[in-house]
Amino acid sequence: MKQNFYINNKLKDLISNIIYDVQNYNNIISKYIDIERCANNYCSEARATIVRQSLLINRTMEALNDFNDINSDSFKLNMNFENISVIINEALDDIFDLFKSKRIKMTLNDKILKECIVLMDRDKIKRSILNVFTFIYNIIKVNTSMDITYNLIDYDDDKEFLLINGIDNISKKDEKTLDLNEECIDISITFKSDDIPDDIKRMLFKTPLISYDNFNFNNLYLYTAYRTIKEHYGNIWFESVKNEQRINIILPAKNKL
Repeated sequence: MKQNFYINNKLKDLISNIIYDVQNYNNIISKYIDIERCANNYCSEARATIVRQSLLINRTMEALNDFNDINSDSFKLNMNFENISVIINEALDDIFDLFKSKRIKMTLNDKILKECIVLMDRDKIKRSILNVFTFIYNIIKVNTSMDITYNLIDYDDDKEFLLINGIDNISKKDEKTLDLNEECIDISITFKSDDIPDDIKRMLFKTPLISYDNFNFNNLYLYTAYRTIKEHYGNIWFESVKNEQRINIILPAKNKL
């Protein structure tokens, strides 16, 4: 028999505030410690502190998700064939005013995928993409330009693509589910800036807070987006090259008109 559990909204808010307080505490630590170079004993204790805080947030998020999932089935998928370009544009429409207030220039290039139909849960994928946009909104500075591009990629064309993007131990079961021989959609969200502060870059690419599926996230929005995308057997990863920061989202294309 299915049991229903409920969590008091005030308790949920309290836990959320604790999560953000711990996140801010970790950000302060990260300003003074370069985790990537932390090989000496002098910072081993601070590193352990960050790891402990990460574990706390991870366990707390799991508890909250347990409460949420039992009632809402938030990760149960309602799969239908959808036009990915339509969903991306809807997400952009919903978030456009927010970005406009930051005076950010958006360039949308969707020529390749105007007729691309994908098997997906429309609402959950749209919400995930909105979460990614919200994450970017919280860290970018004014006058930063953003480019959103769609491309069709074929995993089978380049096996190294899987290795360099963290899919290095795929089981035969996962390989079948990912449909590696079929074309997949690569949604790249790129934002360019010469003056992103170092502490912001550290928050983006180095500060471990939430651990999930062998990845670390410092932002709850991005964590949720990644988890939902993974439920669709997709992938998400970051690139940081010179003055460009790029978030890539991979979704399998099941059908193309």
